[in-house]
Amino acid sequence: MQAKRKRVLITGSTGTIGSAVAERFAAPGMWLALAYGSDDAGAQALAERVGAVCQVQTIGQDLSERDGPEKLIARSHELMGGLDALIHCAAVFERAPLGTVTEEQWDRVVDTNLKASFFLAQAACARMREAGGSILMLSDVAAQKPYSGYLPYCISKAGVDAMVKGLAKTAAPKVSVNAIAPYLVSRPDGMSDEGWKDMLDKTPIRRASSPEEIAELAYTIVQSCDTITGQVIAVDGGRMLR
Repeated sequence: MQAKRKRVLITGSTGTIGSAVAERFAAPGMWLALAYGSDDAGAQALAERVGAVCQVQTIGQDLSERDGPEKLIARSHELMGGLDALIHCAAVFERAPLGTVTEEQWDRVVDTNLKASFFLAQAACARMREAGGSILMLSDVAAQKPYSGYLPYCISKAGVDAMVKGLAKTAAPKVSVNAIAPYLVSRPDGMSDEGWKDMLDKTPIRRASSPEEIAELAYTIVQSCDTITGQVIAVDGGRMLR
């Protein structure tokens, strides 16, 4: 498949899914802006891998800070001479049992997962409205089936789902806006063997999705079909059927 969108910004690029997306999009003629929070070593290692086949630029940016999303979009646009696609993989996933949630934790999760998502998309749309482009968010099936003990996270992802549908209407016809909603991709830090088995047992396919599967779907959505818009596509092994 010939890539039609050449200048791509990927946030959360040092994460499990973000790095897989970067490696899938890396090809001759592509220019990738790899955004990350604080993992300088991880960003450099990823840049070296994908830089062997395409142009690449790393950008460190805290998306929870005021004007962080706008700064990132502006910098990416400047470095690449334009912006054809935004793939937003950055997120905060923290356990927060009801009764223990603090305002600081709420702000940290919601500011990164929802507020930053909106302002990234708004800034990207402003630069894509004339030539067109694609925005792809990472949601979670927890937006529809909340995980107990992770309510701020689940609420933030439910907001992302609503945002995708609203943005798809307002950004059309030049910009498509979609999301991928995985269930299991990697085992959460600190999860017991019993807890992980329980999550797999709730999945009809009985396995987690690989990062490469998510990346392949991301590539297809961004590069192949502009009439896919306003969709939140579950990659969940059938979890939403139960």
